[in-house]
Amino acid sequence: AYVADWSDGLYILQFLGTPPQAPSLDAPPNGTISRTPPTLTWLIPDDAEGDSLHFKVEIARDCQFKEQIPGSPFESKENATNFMPTPPLPAGSGIGNFLPGYSLGDGTYWWRVSAWDGHSYGDPSDSWKFTIDATNPYTADHVPAKDASNVGVNTAISFHIKDDLSGVDSSNIMMKVNQNSITPTVSGNPSDYLVVYKPATPFGYNERVTVAISAKDLAGN
Repeated sequence: AYVADWSDGLYILQFLGTPPQAPSLDAPPNGTISRTPPTLTWLIPDDAEGDSLHFKVEIARDCQFKEQIPGSPFESKENATNFMPTPPLPAGSGIGNFLPGYSLGDGTYWWRVSAWDGHSYGDPSDSWKFTIDATNPYTADHVPAKDASNVGVNTAISFHIKDDLSGVDSSNIMMKVNQNSITPTVSGNPSDYLVVYKPATPFGYNERVTVAISAKDLAGN
């Protein structure tokens, strides 16, 4: 590519060379679920002229990158804070890293990277996504309700365990009835599991029944 200027009746051409190749994203793997913002890592691409490279990192709430987070795009040629190692970096080898300084709340984010050779940006990388989930799963729709009275001795105990982001890890649903570990029936999907326990023998009349529940989501909360 080149730019042209007119001076004293002559065209002056400045050849800009070939833009750098698109970086290849490295980590975190596409679709990663994390409790904290991950360090974003990519492979440094080649440049036809061997120019050292700066980078542009875009982070957005949508895959079209129309809803970018505050500060995005992050361009190392303007501010190299949070880029590691500090650009410019030699083309064609090594790894670039960026740790978002902006506090990312729960939700799903898309990211991509472009390289700058001192003249122009090359094509962006593929876009990958990651999900931040720092919120515990929660229960709902308890039957019987907490502190209920006049409950039938043959009543089944049921409730829902829900998670709005990464989903509930069904292998970590634990339930105790009167301090005894039991194995309930679990059905549904990671966003909403129905848990049901039908006692093998009736509860005693006027018996006070305690129910303890623990669970983790797929992010480890």
